Amino acid sequence: MRRALFVIFILVLILPYAQAGSVLSGWFRIPGRITAGSSIISIEDISIGDKTLLISLNNSTEILNLGSVFRLGDYNLSFSHVLLDSRGYANMEFHFPYLLEGQSVKFGAYRILLDSVSEKEAALRITYKNITKDIAYKGGTVSFENLRISMKLMPLIFDGYLYRGDMQKIGGWNVTFEGYNITNETGGLTEIIRLRINGREYFGEVGKTLEAGGLQIEVKDLVGSEYLRVRTRLKGAYVSIQVLPYFDGWIAEGKTTKLGPYIVRIDGIYMNRVYISIRNSCGVPLRSAFITAGNFTSMLSYGGLSVGALEVRRHGSEKQVRIVAMLDESKVPKIEDVAFLNVSFRIPEEIKEYVPFKATVVLKNTGKTDLRYLEIIPNISREFEIVGDYPRYIPLLKRGGEIEFPLMLKATSGGNLTVGNIEVTAHAPYFLSCNGLVNLTFSSEVRRTRVKRAVFNYKVEIRGRNGEVGEVIPVNISVENLGNSELPFALTVAVPEGFGVMAKNFTMYGEWLKLRDSMPPNQTKVYLLSLIPSRKGKYEIMAVVSAGSEIFKNSTIITVSGVQEPPRSEQTRNVTNSTCKPKVITQIIKVPVPQNTTVAAEGMGLKQKLLYFGGSFFGGMAFILLLAWIAAKMEERRS
Repeated sequence: MRRALFVIFILVLILPYAQAGSVLSGWFRIPGRITAGSSIISIEDISIGDKTLLISLNNSTEILNLGSVFRLGDYNLSFSHVLLDSRGYANMEFHFPYLLEGQSVKFGAYRILLDSVSEKEAALRITYKNITKDIAYKGGTVSFENLRISMKLMPLIFDGYLYRGDMQKIGGWNVTFEGYNITNETGGLTEIIRLRINGREYFGEVGKTLEAGGLQIEVKDLVGSEYLRVRTRLKGAYVSIQVLPYFDGWIAEGKTTKLGPYIVRIDGIYMNRVYISIRNSCGVPLRSAFITAGNFTSMLSYGGLSVGALEVRRHGSEKQVRIVAMLDESKVPKIEDVAFLNVSFRIPEEIKEYVPFKATVVLKNTGKTDLRYLEIIPNISREFEIVGDYPRYIPLLKRGGEIEFPLMLKATSGGNLTVGNIEVTAHAPYFLSCNGLVNLTFSSEVRRTRVKRAVFNYKVEIRGRNGEVGEVIPVNISVENLGNSELPFALTVAVPEGFGVMAKNFTMYGEWLKLRDSMPPNQTKVYLLSLIPSRKGKYEIMAVVSAGSEIFKNSTIITVSGVQEPPRSEQTRNVTNSTCKPKVITQIIKVPVPQNTTVAAEGMGLKQKLLYFGGSFFGGMAFILLLAWIAAKMEERRS
């Protein structure tokens, strides 16, 4: 009996394992909130005068002094530093018991979920703003953003004996060994124990593991009828989470360090006062000030960067300061937050091929600053052409200003086509740029349109009566548009050799009389010419209309009678020695013409002017119009 009591006494001395816990430490925004499992702690406000924090934990409110500890059950909170900008940051340490499977820790923009856990591995899901990352934790320290995380998986929290009928507190659970039964199953004896955990009954088999309410209980053995030995693990983890600042380090006087898009320079250290400047990437100062090194002090801030000083020291011959910097990248000035140009490109939903149409470009400065030196770059597809002028450069578009201008285009193909878009480059002031300006590119939406194919069809008629040498012979040319569009066309008239011409609105290009015009569908225009023949014979007058790649032509034959006036000027003959080759003769012939006429030089418009082809006129000016294809055709007629 004494031996049995001695064994029991020794076994009772096996105490539960010492309780550990979880910790969340680092720099936290104030005001802020931390949620661990089902517990919530809030840091409500900072009192600068007495250097305290107003906090609440599970609806219990306290004022926490710098360096002191607030305790409530298994939770405690302390802080060692406060750095103030528009609000503030506190360097805190928050202790809580554990995280169970399915529980999470939330603070700031972070949420860390312990999704599942075993003795060798845990599945973590970390969410930061709109980023989610799944991590398989197998030990050591893992990093995410400015977090460092380590864990003790399924820690052993009790290894000892439960006395029948006595409640044992294990972590946050009240566990009572209520009794056992012995059953005879499959020819063997089975010991079934009965436990009450936090008011709920659980049954387990000796030698096996029972999971109950966040605990994993390994039922080891019974000692007599009064004692039950168990090994209890947490179905969760002890978690250590460290929240780091963007930068924490020592910088010597006169040195610089790059923090995000900025350069921070320690311009001078005077006792515990430090002169710091925040500069852009080219070293241009953006903001400078004295700050005081200490555990409750102000920061220097600019564009999402806040810099504070914790302490000053002398390291060898250098004076150094320990700098802590916080960077909120969402508040770093982004040029798109300052400058924005809304570019609109408006075009008709349906157009006609080869018919110029008006698109509209609208530029509206909806940003917070003026835009300068705007360059307009139309990105037009190859099925379209720009047929008019547009402002290629705009020197200034003020904030809130709007410019609208037309862009004349022409489609050279049909179907559902992509027209393109409008791109605009502009310059805007931006302090993070080395020269204070940044070159930006804005663009409109890509536009499409339906292009109805053009039908080129013109009817050409030419009429002229017969006449005599030296007589004015009127010629009428009518052009009718039988197509579906008001398309531009070119009218070309060829007059045989030896004729003078009186015409209106025609222009002479070398050997051609040309006129460009257009008319709506189903309309007709008539063009008038007056011919003055210098010799008799039968002649073909031809008119040609060209539109797109199509050619439409017609001709008429006129007969010239009468006596040809003999030439009154010298004749120049060039004759080759061979009688088998044709002779080439050039003659200057003077022919009477109507009075009150003028001569149009080559390339000039012929509005109410006289053109004389093949003869001399007022001092011997001669024009010779001889088209190879007309001459060939006339030669065929003679033969």
